[in-house]
Amino acid sequence: MEDNHFKRRLGTASTRSAFYLSKILSVIVISCILTANAGAASQNSTAPTVGDLYRAFETVVFGSEFGAKKPRNKVLKWDQPLRISVHAYDDGLVDHGHQVKEVVFHKIPLTAFQTAVVEKHLITLKMLTNIKSEHVQETGGKPNLTINFVPRFHLANPILAPINPKRLRQLASQQGCYFVLWRAPKTSSIERAVIVVNADSDERQISHCVLEEMTQSLGLPNDTNVKWPSIFSNNQKTPQLSRSDKILLQTLYDPTIKSGMQRKDVMRRAQKLIRQLDASTPMPDNANRP
Repeated sequence: MEDNHFKRRLGTASTRSAFYLSKILSVIVISCILTANAGAASQNSTAPTVGDLYRAFETVVFGSEFGAKKPRNKVLKWDQPLRISVHAYDDGLVDHGHQVKEVVFHKIPLTAFQTAVVEKHLITLKMLTNIKSEHVQETGGKPNLTINFVPRFHLANPILAPINPKRLRQLASQQGCYFVLWRAPKTSSIERAVIVVNADSDERQISHCVLEEMTQSLGLPNDTNVKWPSIFSNNQKTPQLSRSDKILLQTLYDPTIKSGMQRKDVMRRAQKLIRQLDASTPMPDNANRP
């Protein structure tokens, strides 16, 4: 996105700080539609071939992003440890007297489920990618991955993500979840991410949404309409990462693939990596390969 997409006034110190950050980092915005039957797809399917996985990897890593004019040519991934901050929000009516009332958007305590679902998916993703994480309180560093649980009505609240308001409303219009990434323009290393989740959804939908957004915010931001269960597919939703999803994540986070690496170089390495991972990753019992 160009800088003029961010030229607006922001109302709080924290959002002004994020606005300044957006002027020096490139931003990628992705929207993922959470359908009512998310997670209901069966794992019974024909297993993808190595060629299928290769093409899926290229699509989810380099395909045209939401609102982008052309595909990316450089790989995007995290090089720094994740410092996660999780928040829940609600609104309330404040009576100022003299018949003056105001709706205030404010933080509320996280539920046990919200905390547990983030921790569960974080453990899975760290195991697959070897990304490190740090406790903000222990290191004193600023959070670089923020997850916000908000009521549906507030999905487009500008406090949540300092981007162009029109684009924010476009993302929120899906009424499921979305994320925003900021990257360092010289290295294509991810510097910061914000995930926004509709807290009014049921627990199964929220769990799927958090997993999908956390996975895609690691540098696989695009959807693909594959014919097998995948977290990246709107056609074959799955409540957890499928075998193919794990292979794609492990391929991206192989040490031989670096942030900012050109697409052609990445894909040359990916072909060998995917073949190796496909051979070493067990097949589900109910999967068949043609």
